[in-house]
Parts: sequence; C-alpha cells; structure tokens
Amino acid sequence: MSYPLISVILPFYNAELYLKESIESVLEQVNCSIELILVDDSSNDSSLLIASAYTDNPNVILIRNTSQSGISFCLDKAISVASGQFIARMDADDICLPTRISRQISFMIENSLDVCGSSAFKIDENGNIIGKIFSATSHNEINLTFITTSPFIHPTVIFRSEFLNANKFLYTDSVSSGFAEDYDLFVRMALSKARFGNLPEFVFKYRIVKSSLSRTNFIQIKKDRKLLSDLYISHMISSIRDSFSDLSLNNERIELRHLRALWVLLFRGYFWFIYFIRVILRSDPLIIFKSIFHHVRGRI
Repeated sequence: MSYPLISVILPFYNAELYLKESIESVLEQVNCSIELILVDDSSNDSSLLIASAYTDNPNVILIRNTSQSGISFCLDKAISVASGQFIARMDADDICLPTRISRQISFMIENSLDVCGSSAFKIDENGNIIGKIFSATSHNEINLTFITTSPFIHPTVIFRSEFLNANKFLYTDSVSSGFAEDYDLFVRMALSKARFGNLPEFVFKYRIVKSSLSRTNFIQIKKDRKLLSDLYISHMISSIRDSFSDLSLNNERIELRHLRALWVLLFRGYFWFIYFIRVILRSDPLIIFKSIFHHVRGRI
C-alpha cells in the first residue's frame, strides 16, 4: 500500500528525560512517509538542545515559542504548518511502536474514518510495561464512552487533515476552560458528525508520569468533563438511546465504562428507566456490582 504524507505533531515542555526516545520512535516508523513537527513551549531544561539535534533531518521541523503558551496553542501552531494528508498526535514522554502510523492509516482508509486512535500499553517512568488500556472500538462503544470521558488516548490519535480544515477545528476554540483540551475537541467533532474509530491493536506505549498535567489539574479537568458531558448528552441523546438499545455488559475490560455511563444518564435524569432495566437484565452481575461500587465511591 502506498501511504500519503503524515505530519506528526509533538509539543514539548521540559521533557529532557524522555524526548529523545519519543522523537526516535516517530522517525523509526516503517512503511510510511513522515513529517515531524516539534514545538518547544519555552523549555528551560535541555529539551530544546535535544530537539535541535534532529533539525539536520529534512523531515523534521522545529518551532520555538518565545514564551510559554500551553499545549493547546502549541498543537494549533503545529497543525497550521502541517502539510500531510493526515495529522498524528504524539507526546514527548510516550513511545510509538514501529508500525503505529502505518497500521492506523490503513485502518482509517479502510473504514473511512476522520479520527482514529488505538489501544496502548501503559509504561512507568522507567519504561516498564505496567498494564494495558483497551480503547473502545465499535461505534456504540465510542458513542457511550463520550458520556463520561474521551474515547481516545489523546497522543494515539490521527486526524484526517481535510476534516480538520473543512471544519476549522482548533484546540484553542474550546467551549470549556481548556483543561480537558482533548475531550473538548472530540466533543465538538462528534457534534459535527465526525467518523470515529480506534485501531484494536497495541501500537503505542503511554507513559504514566506522576507530575503530568492531567494529575496536577485534576479538579479543573473534572469540572470541564462534566460540562462537556452535559453538552454531548444534550445534543446526542437520540444517538445515545440507539446505542444502548443493543447493549449488554459481559466484557468487563471495556464495557464497565458503559455501565457507568448509564449510571450517569440515570442519575442526571436524562434517561428512561426501562433502558436501565434492559441493560441490567442482559449483563454480567459481577460487572454491575463493580460499577455500583465505583459509583458509590464517587469515581464516575
């Protein structure tokens, strides 16, 4: 298969510990043509020096912000100079497996997708695999996951450039306060009828770092997620109802999140009780018990 040019956008700030490995994992992608766009958000460690070592490569573009502007601004800046037919996200502390890009692009083309992520291995700060993240794959799974959170692992996502440009999507055009920039963008895309999918393969290593922004800004992110969830539900209630019509919860690995989504709908007063009963009757009692447990502990 002949692959089009893919622009990989990689923002970074004080990422000296992992940046080299992240960059090289992109440049070592097989069976595809890569343009790597690095955006330094005014780092004050050796990150810029590390990134600059790759600028002799004609496929690498380095952009430097003179003042710290935040990840959304950096992503928009990278997208504005990208020339690929597809735009792939990447984070400075994560690792692409060699076939990541080619497998996702093939999957996108085969399924006519506008946005595509993947499942991922979780790794610790030393690069050891500590678990797996199973992304929702079917249309119904993705639709229901949107009720509580993004159905994508953000740095695994690839966008179709034509779709981004036609709808003039920007990370900085958020409808929330911008702390959940990925969920915000994907909700806006969903409301514009984007075609979503997740490659059901592990082609990515997602690093769990204690000091990550998602941990330090947890309270504000939670508020933004509630706002975005309400926005999604209010516009997509008919589609959500259809997705629940055939749902049974017998695979804890993925579908526990969907029962939690049903709890959210029920307790916010959005949904008919009969749908709740139908799902309960078709589902694994152990999964139901675990969902109730998580709900009582306030994890939804």
